Amino acid sequence: MLGNLSLAENSLTSDGADLITLARETISIRFTAMRSFLPQLLVPGSVSFVLLERQILQQVTPVVSGFYKASPQERPLLLFSNADQWVGVYIEYKFQTPITTHLQGLANHLAQNITDPILQKSSIVANGEKAELVLYEVWLQILVQPYTKALEDKTSPEFWALQGQLTRWVKWRDEVGGRGRGLGKMGDDWTRLW
Repeated sequence: MLGNLSLAENSLTSDGADLITLARETISIRFTAMRSFLPQLLVPGSVSFVLLERQILQQVTPVVSGFYKASPQERPLLLFSNADQWVGVYIEYKFQTPITTHLQGLANHLAQNITDPILQKSSIVANGEKAELVLYEVWLQILVQPYTKALEDKTSPEFWALQGQLTRWVKWRDEVGGRGRGLGKMGDDWTRLW
């Protein structure tokens, strides 16, 4: 036992890298995945964990590699948690080559380049930096869908059915009518959408 000795951060080295350099080789990313949380996601190796892990890493890893112009190690640390009925995601990437985590903009880069709608872009935090997005709040009155208490529960079949229908409408609107106000084709009839 050596007792209480002070140690300068730059006085420890491993294979020529000091603690400051080693710290630069690890980055962390947090965000919310818009999927209902399942307790099985807390068990690495479970079917639910593996499927969601694969989906997320296929989207995030290439964007991270492109941002740093370096490839991270093959198996990043990935953890799921319950984020108000959604899935909280934590990813920690380690790099074999030195990178600087002080390079700003990873959160914004992720938000701009990941296209999977499962990732809630406003929740992205990378290396302590939050993605800077312009957020819009939209209120819709859906006349063909009666309100039920089940719609308040993000895990209910009613919630998911309505979310799916709204997503299809938005995608359809973007495909046939372009952006902004205008006419869109619904079946064989033209209708005003907005």
